[in-house]
Amino acid sequence: MSRFRVSRVFFSVLLLCVLSLLFKGLYTYYGRFNFSWDFSRDMLWIRQLTIEHKPILVGPWGSLANAYFGPMYYYFLSINSWIFGADPRTAVMMVCVFLSSLVVIGYWFGKKTIDVSAGFLYALFFAISSEMYVLSLYSFSQQLVPFFYFLVFMSLWFFYKTPKPLFLFLTCFCASLLFHLEPTNILPAYVAIAGVCLFLLVKGKLKNVVLMIITGVCGVTIPYVTNVLFDLRHHWVQVKAFISLANGTDESLVGKIAFVPRISDRFTHIGMVMVQTLVGDQTQVGIILMLGVILICIFRWKTIWKRLQEHHEYGEYVLFLVWNIGAVFIGFIIFSRLLKDFYLYMVPVLTILLFGTLISFFWKFRIVPRFLIGVVILFLVWINMIPVVNGTLLQVRSQTYEVEKRAVDTIYQDARGRPINVYTYTSLIYDYPQQYLFTWYGNKQYGYIPIEYAYEPNQPEYVLDKSIFDAGKATRASQGIPVTYFIMEHDQHAIYTKQNWLNYFKGTPMLLQTLPGDLEVYRLE
Repeated sequence: MSRFRVSRVFFSVLLLCVLSLLFKGLYTYYGRFNFSWDFSRDMLWIRQLTIEHKPILVGPWGSLANAYFGPMYYYFLSINSWIFGADPRTAVMMVCVFLSSLVVIGYWFGKKTIDVSAGFLYALFFAISSEMYVLSLYSFSQQLVPFFYFLVFMSLWFFYKTPKPLFLFLTCFCASLLFHLEPTNILPAYVAIAGVCLFLLVKGKLKNVVLMIITGVCGVTIPYVTNVLFDLRHHWVQVKAFISLANGTDESLVGKIAFVPRISDRFTHIGMVMVQTLVGDQTQVGIILMLGVILICIFRWKTIWKRLQEHHEYGEYVLFLVWNIGAVFIGFIIFSRLLKDFYLYMVPVLTILLFGTLISFFWKFRIVPRFLIGVVILFLVWINMIPVVNGTLLQVRSQTYEVEKRAVDTIYQDARGRPINVYTYTSLIYDYPQQYLFTWYGNKQYGYIPIEYAYEPNQPEYVLDKSIFDAGKATRASQGIPVTYFIMEHDQHAIYTKQNWLNYFKGTPMLLQTLPGDLEVYRLE
């Protein structure tokens, strides 16, 4: 009977995973995801690997001048190009699959660490969290941080429980892999690892210290090999960049914050991500929910303390979770610059694990009535899934793949095979999405690319080797006078205005179509 119950729970978890992937897959298939900025840039640059057959040692240039991400994510994207023909939707689906797998991995880890109920709650919250949905609907290196940080957390917990060199190696290796996805994330990971190692050393549980140091150092350094090889070939440019950052001569990571304001800034940012993980954009509801949990712990502390003494594994594990959240806080206090949202993509994982563990504890030991716990769980499912089901999770905007692709179709259908020039007005200049769609979708669907496609005339090289690729891999319609088209996004920044941009051109723009998100397509008369 017990085995049947466990099997039933496991199949329920699989169903949660499938349903989660189904909803994300529908969003992705219909193009309801952001196709802008680094995503579209990465799709352009990945051609160096898949079409130009040029291997790379580093990823994109990070915020710090002359310092680069590791190349892991670019090779990850190249799989999409080779297997699925470089369709941006499949790049998103690959991210969806990785993040959706946390539903099953979370169940396995919770069941192994605490019990079946904790595993099921982990799976449930990973499946319904609207924050996890949002992270799953964009292809960007940072979107894989939750998956790899979960690997760091799991291996660190196993190392804490069984201090073996293999677990330390895996922990350090996965922590350094975060450098390939978002370099700032290594700070919290390294702080968490250092704290656990120090604790085990003080407690006398860390044996074979020399072997531990060797395996830890190997785990930390191996993921940096490609960046070191790059530096050997380029006069240690990255090492010099980090030295410049340390001594204050490099200001490329703008927004330096004094220490005291930095504490409140980090506290607010981390707290908001925790709230969004549980209830999406319903901030007030999330704050009330978290305050409720704190009040329960205060008013029921005697019962809680008694149960923790009887079942110390809960208390030990919760303290471990709290330490990891504290390590995020400490790590980003060390980081003195502005804290961007995508630096905190490990926080949803830690929030789900902490909240799932507390709910499991409250349920198992009847800290509060089970009926009330059930109502809270159903409420969380409802408040997270309503925007997913009704399609409001991601509104159709001018930068979504669906809308950008429709703009390209509008131009080709209006041109009817004639040669074209296309200029894209974006308030921040970068026209990566349109450049990719013309070379990939336009060439495949309509058989040719524009003669010129850029932000403005005679300014084509926003993408590395664009002209080389165009000359060797694409065709252009050559008969007739080129027709000029504009794709104009909604203006959000006063520093660049459409009127100033239009001064580059002679003639009168005629509106062909206004697409969702106020994306407009014009033909120049």
